[in-house]
Amino acid sequence: MSNAFSCSISRLRVIFIGFLAFCTIVCGLDKQKYIPLDEIARGMEAYCLTVYEGAKIERFEMEVISVVYDYRPGQNMILVVGKDERFKHSGPVQGCSGSPVYIDGRMAGALSYGYSYAKDPLYMVTPIAEMLNIGTVETTKTATSNGLIFDFSEPIDLAALSDDLWEKPLPRSSSVTSSKSPILLVTSLPSQVCDAFSERFDTAGIRAVAGSGTDIRYGLNDVTEFQPGGVLAIPLVSGDISMSAVGTITEVLGEKVYGFGHAFLGYGSVDLPMATGFVHTVVSNLSFSFKLSGTGPIRGAIRHDENFGVYGTIGDRAELIPLRITVRRYNDPEAERVYNCKLAVNRFYTPIMLQVALIGAGQMLGPLPPDHTVNYKGAIKLDKFGAIDIENISSGRVFAEVAGEAMSTVSLLMNNPFGKVKIDSMDFEINIGPQNRLANVRSVELSDYRVKAGDTVKVAAIVESHMSKKSEHQFKVNLPEKLAPGKYEMMIGGSYDYAAFLRKARPYNYIAKDLDSLVAAIKRILALKRGKIYAVVTLGTGGVVVRETELPDLPPSKTVLMTSGKRTTTSKPYQHRLEQNIPIDSVVLNSKALQLIVEE
Repeated sequence: MSNAFSCSISRLRVIFIGFLAFCTIVCGLDKQKYIPLDEIARGMEAYCLTVYEGAKIERFEMEVISVVYDYRPGQNMILVVGKDERFKHSGPVQGCSGSPVYIDGRMAGALSYGYSYAKDPLYMVTPIAEMLNIGTVETTKTATSNGLIFDFSEPIDLAALSDDLWEKPLPRSSSVTSSKSPILLVTSLPSQVCDAFSERFDTAGIRAVAGSGTDIRYGLNDVTEFQPGGVLAIPLVSGDISMSAVGTITEVLGEKVYGFGHAFLGYGSVDLPMATGFVHTVVSNLSFSFKLSGTGPIRGAIRHDENFGVYGTIGDRAELIPLRITVRRYNDPEAERVYNCKLAVNRFYTPIMLQVALIGAGQMLGPLPPDHTVNYKGAIKLDKFGAIDIENISSGRVFAEVAGEAMSTVSLLMNNPFGKVKIDSMDFEINIGPQNRLANVRSVELSDYRVKAGDTVKVAAIVESHMSKKSEHQFKVNLPEKLAPGKYEMMIGGSYDYAAFLRKARPYNYIAKDLDSLVAAIKRILALKRGKIYAVVTLGTGGVVVRETELPDLPPSKTVLMTSGKRTTTSKPYQHRLEQNIPIDSVVLNSKALQLIVEE
């Protein structure tokens, strides 16, 4: 038989099976294969298929307790209890969601909800008829609640945005945040990282546990097939770092795979990677037991994520973003560790997964000591805007600044109102040392506080760092020849206060009005270096700013015309200033303000 003929037969088989599935949904259940609710009664024997160890799909005996009509408005469920001794020992198990349940030899639905601290392994079962309707109505690729909306009318502050995003719950449909249906997110990250993010994940009904990655050294071929009862994984991060939502496959019809029995995120139409997996063991817990799982290779894509479950297509490819993280740590016997990963693309979850991956990569060898410095650089490569470069120093903040800047930048790009931004790849290098680089400006001395226009003012700033080490840094400020007499403010300090000054003095440089200005604003913010001390003298106004264009040397007569209220173009006076900066071996936390008097 020729390969072409074999391929044709295979395609016809897929089309035929798909047609049968369509008929099942449109014309009613195939009662030879699926059992409807009206045939199910209390006390009927049942069983489910799921994996408790490795990739082996096993049968677990159950019994029908009741059919619960209107469990929620318009939703009926089947209540069952596990009779197998392993079910009784573990109680409800996270990761069993989606396990197909059979009654009278026919599929009835999927395990979906359990109860915390239940003494008996009670489960609600989502009827199969509801699951087979997933994806029959096209929905938009957006969350149904808790969307991220940024105020782009104000200057962008990446640090404040990072703190704000940390406080916001992860977006997930409000209909699926019930504690009865937590999604199991198994990661290869250290447990302290999972613990640090547990509260954020919990608010979205997601339970993160330190488990295993994608390195399958046994039974690889056993976890590539999609079968009812097998592990169903949605790898949000794959590769050398793994973060996968884990459940169970309910049904396979042709190339379509149905699973979970309840929503993952509840977004409707989605584009997420799909894989099988394996189970090391079931970890029994008084609150909620879970499957300690690993993820197999990506073999398809999740296409719909709705209230009654998810469905994906075998062979489809979801969009992924390559991520490379290089870590060099002072106490690592290896010169460097490189983590090559891929991130699933979702405008809400990609930024947080990037943040978690960066923090996790830096803490693979354990938490940092109180005294530490992180030097980092990175590149977020965009399809149409080139690369956004990140390079800076942080001390005493663990990975909050590198991970926060990366998360905030990606979140702004993926949630902007101006248009879609495609991220081609991301690359980060993190160098960790055991030094404390934090410092404060202790005092500032001027050569003279009363000067004349055209004079040179000498500035000596005393910086006090860790263990009271002092260093002196000198500036020379040349005042303009035509500087008007009066009082002028001078600030000497670190990048934190300097950045706040810039947002106030030149807000237009940090406000996004379109994609170009958004990318430009982010680049300006990331260009500010913490390893410097800054000197700024605020002078008078002169010239104008038209939109974002600065015209500082405009003659006074034209300035009056440009700032006239009769003009339709918005303009404002330009604020002149003198600026200098000096690289130092510290991160300055504060600033000092002085007053300079220019005499006639």
